[in-house]
Amino acid sequence: MVVTTVLVTTVAALGFSLQQETLYSSSAQVLLKYQNLASGLTGISDLSGVNQDPVRVAQTQSQVAMSPPVAKRVISRASVPGLSAGKFLTLSTVSASSNADILAFSTTHGEAATAALLATLHAQEYIAYRQQLDNAALVAARTQLAKRIAELRARGLGDSELVSKLVEDNQ
Repeated sequence: MVVTTVLVTTVAALGFSLQQETLYSSSAQVLLKYQNLASGLTGISDLSGVNQDPVRVAQTQSQVAMSPPVAKRVISRASVPGLSAGKFLTLSTVSASSNADILAFSTTHGEAATAALLATLHAQEYIAYRQQLDNAALVAARTQLAKRIAELRARGLGDSELVSKLVEDNQ
């Protein structure tokens, strides 16, 4: 009886495992670089004493990487038949390293080459998306600076040292 139970259980487990789809996992890593927009624009280091918590920044960035806009960019470039942005997000994870400024991208798929392609594209498209967001912030800052310069000039302060410095920094 015991032998029969062990034999049936073993055969059932083997049959179940043979029916499972083979899945491959691939990963990529991205270094997180922290920037202070105000410091970068003015050349003055942040004197406010307010520093961003690296753990919080990394967690936020992992959520950005797993956002639908990033997934849509990956799917657009990957051209994998039948793979939607939603399905891609269920096959992928992004986690922040606990001891380094690294995001780890991982994707699982039934084909090894596709898993590798998707993980690589996910990292690349996250970087491109972040650059797009950062550039939009810079454009907005420059627009605001140009508006402020125009306001100062309208007040007759166009020849002031401050306006000259702002114009110089805006070019």
